Amino acid sequence: MLNSVPRVDLRPRPERVLSEYAERLARSRRDRVGFWLHLSRLRPRNRRPYHMRVAASMFEPTLRKFSGQLFQLSNCDTVLIVHESTADEIEEVINRVRQLFQGDPLTAGSYKGQNDSFSTRYRLAELYPQFLSMCEASLEVAELQFDSEADEIVPLDPERLAEIEDTLAQQEFSSLLRHEYICAIKPGAQVNPMFTEVYLSLTDFQTRLVSDVDLAHDRWLFRYLTEILDSKLLDLLLRDGTIPMKGAISVGLNVNVLLSETFDEFHTLFRSRTQQTVMFQLQKVDVYADVKRYIAACEVAKQRGYAICIDGLNNLSFTFVNRENLRADLLRVHWNSNMDNEVRRGGVDAFRAAVKAAHPERVILSGCSAKRAIEFGWSVGITIFQGSYVDNLLSKNKMLTLSRARD
Repeated sequence: MLNSVPRVDLRPRPERVLSEYAERLARSRRDRVGFWLHLSRLRPRNRRPYHMRVAASMFEPTLRKFSGQLFQLSNCDTVLIVHESTADEIEEVINRVRQLFQGDPLTAGSYKGQNDSFSTRYRLAELYPQFLSMCEASLEVAELQFDSEADEIVPLDPERLAEIEDTLAQQEFSSLLRHEYICAIKPGAQVNPMFTEVYLSLTDFQTRLVSDVDLAHDRWLFRYLTEILDSKLLDLLLRDGTIPMKGAISVGLNVNVLLSETFDEFHTLFRSRTQQTVMFQLQKVDVYADVKRYIAACEVAKQRGYAICIDGLNNLSFTFVNRENLRADLLRVHWNSNMDNEVRRGGVDAFRAAVKAAHPERVILSGCSAKRAIEFGWSVGITIFQGSYVDNLLSKNKMLTLSRARD
């Protein structure tokens, strides 16, 4: 693979601007409506820069009149945030934009002002977590793609995906299997392992097998690829010696996989061998993409004796997730080095209240790479942790207490 000099772009990514704006709406969302136009799903010939400029210009008169916000994302999706009183007028403009692309499969069928594959309407007073999740997911994908632009790589497309599928059919995955501990850690108490997370390393997968492919180029193809990897992981879990046969395990899956025949087959074989506790982690983006489908998958899992954890939360999105309403057993929030400062700016009391509402023993703080992550968790009521620092504690001495670790 040829390396080139990374280009420097001092302009903020539109996805970051959108995500930061969406976060600021947390306290003023009740009278706002968001519209997400999925223009990235148009045929390539219909999403050239000229088409995108024309589509954006169609909203300008209404946005100027009512002070709305428009964001054109790197993948051509267009997002609008307007006052609730303006929503119907924006809906009329969206219908005209739809007509602009008449003939594209994305606009097939009649439009009656309802959500469909072309656009999604979010009444933020009710659907703010779903909207915020979409903004965060778009930022993650955009940053992954930006990081990869420094290398000579090809985008993931249907043809390349088919080639990868053929490769996967012949690939041995056991060498990509990784383990990480999820532990209860209380001040002055022993480090107590609760779950062993078992997962396939996506980083190693890309490095070894598809280093020349930008997996994040198309979010929907990437999601399909992860479903294939999930099925491979379920196959590995059925092999002798792959997982620890004592204690609970945690596995990340897609919602679609939980509702598939592959999962039915896994369940039958797995439960014939063991009644081991298993928790399935579902990404918040997957959950909010189709909440009804998630609830169906959740019911299937629970009826069969599995636990559910909603993963991929950050310090902001966590405060808007109602664990009980989503019928989840646990929530997992990812730590980062700026998290304590971000929580302090947003209100420590609000975060602490969210932990209490979810129940402190049902919240996992992951990505803990330093003692201060544990100390932050304690300060807001969290006592379950995961990350390299936690693994180091266990590797040194499973009887080690954190009071000694502080020395």
